[in-house]
Amino acid sequence: MNLNELFRVSICGCGSGEPSREVCDARGIYLCRVCDKCEREKLSGYRSDVLGDAGYWHDEPIDE
Repeated sequence: MNLNELFRVSICGCGSGEPSREVCDARGIYLCRVCDKCEREKLSGYRSDVLGDAGYWHDEPIDE
């Protein structure tokens, strides 16, 4: 792996041109990529307990 691959910046898909980062739920399950400009909008579609409580209610199996 070269330095360019190691430090590759992923630009957010929202069109802002800003770097993005991964967001995971409280259990560490990947949800989406966000930047500072779109984070509030993208995460508004998730229940607050999913983002902050690892014991959140779910109705389907979650692999460990």
